[in-house]
Amino acid sequence: MDGLTEEILALIREPVSDDPSEAVSAVMSRLGDIPDTAALLAGLREIKADMRSRNIPGDTSEPVIEGVYLDAIPRIIMDDRMYRLVVELERRYDPSVPVDVDLHSISLLYTELIDIVATDLRIACRACREYPSEKNVSDAVRCLELIRMLDLAGAEHLSIHSRESPASYRAKMGRNLGKCKEYVETVTIGTGIRAPEIVNALADLTDAFESIVNAEWYSELQEERNADYREYHRNIHDWLVRNIQKLNIEMEDLDPTDFTQRRYLSQLITLSQDALNRYNGDH
Repeated sequence: MDGLTEEILALIREPVSDDPSEAVSAVMSRLGDIPDTAALLAGLREIKADMRSRNIPGDTSEPVIEGVYLDAIPRIIMDDRMYRLVVELERRYDPSVPVDVDLHSISLLYTELIDIVATDLRIACRACREYPSEKNVSDAVRCLELIRMLDLAGAEHLSIHSRESPASYRAKMGRNLGKCKEYVETVTIGTGIRAPEIVNALADLTDAFESIVNAEWYSELQEERNADYREYHRNIHDWLVRNIQKLNIEMEDLDPTDFTQRRYLSQLITLSQDALNRYNGDH
């Protein structure tokens, strides 16, 4: 195995930064004319097998069961991102490798984990309201920071095939942001408590949310998913269009005094139109 290949594999096994984006960039910056792609592929597959043996990607259930998920979240985010990098590099040098479906659920798992961390935030804010000690404030800030990390990381894993769509991910992030604001306000409004650290952490979380939902790629991905869905279900879509047209013709030809049949056809048209409208959105 040549030195460059060994260096690339070492950067994957031992990331040079705690920031996943920086860790990935460090690997990508070393890619060039790989002398021995076979050796690189063998190394990538060895790393991938090792990751799978450690329940990567999506290793969220065990830390939750053991109650250590707050400490584990940074590691989970890094592991999942490096696993995706390994898969992307494997497909880059061997296009015959099938799509890895395990990556499709990561964003969904992160939204579920955010719900759990939000509960910890509520508890921490209640403790701050009763006694705003340095520890209680620190616990609340930590929860907000972890939610921000999960929001950003989960957004990176959205794709044309992910189980979460940008639209559903936005809705879940927005709902949890609303919860976080509500919890923080129980500490900062009407209590006389000054907790700038919590307020600043909430502002950072809000900025992260807005940076995701306002990003151009985010809207483009949703549109791409919508188009893909409509194309995949074109036969059903076209049938609904023809059916609505047929029902409207029947309605026009109906005896004006036949209110029962008119009501029945009207209900069918409404149901068909509702079904047709659902094909304009992601599922």
